[in-house]
Amino acid sequence: MTTDINILFVNKSNDEDNSSVLVFLKPTESNLTAQSTAWQVIDNIGYNCWHKFTYTLNTSVMALWDGGNSGTFPMETTNGKVYALKETKGGFSLEETPSTNQNTPPSNEFDVINKVGTTNGISVVAFKDGNPILTKKIVAKGEKAEFVFHPKIFFGLCSEYQVGDVVNSAVMSEEFKEVSLEDLKSITVTLKGNARDGFTFEVSEQVPA
Repeated sequence: MTTDINILFVNKSNDEDNSSVLVFLKPTESNLTAQSTAWQVIDNIGYNCWHKFTYTLNTSVMALWDGGNSGTFPMETTNGKVYALKETKGGFSLEETPSTNQNTPPSNEFDVINKVGTTNGISVVAFKDGNPILTKKIVAKGEKAEFVFHPKIFFGLCSEYQVGDVVNSAVMSEEFKEVSLEDLKSITVTLKGNARDGFTFEVSEQVPA
């Protein structure tokens, strides 16, 4: 992935329930990997209406502690790098930290290590397009959170989530439309169908990068 990807959602369905559209990224299966988060929750897009958003090349990350009452401002990250929440003379600080051959992440991942002692550990949140896309909660001192990004996202109808909510595994096991963003500049995803026959998400247009 070398550029931002513009995504257009279009509703061509006969959905009369004003259902929300949930868009999320599925994490890899690892105890250290950050959890899937409701990245986009698209509301009030009726028949023949649209909503656009961007899967950005850049990702920012922030750390939270004290039950979410304290934290860092989001900072830009680079895949293949390691970051750490450290205790400095001035207090806690989120900084890039040197990596070794043993702990250097792959090219589609960055890691965040917790080096401070706080009650219940810290939470680490990654953002794309200004919204949380992956979250790792309760990272204890000495542990790390892995943020792995694959160029594909998932679309589905779901009304129980707000942006930033962690998506549970039961929801991820349901039938959601996988949409590859590999080597694309833009893509259009269209919702079709009705309550009797069911609803489907279809890729209706793609523009190569």
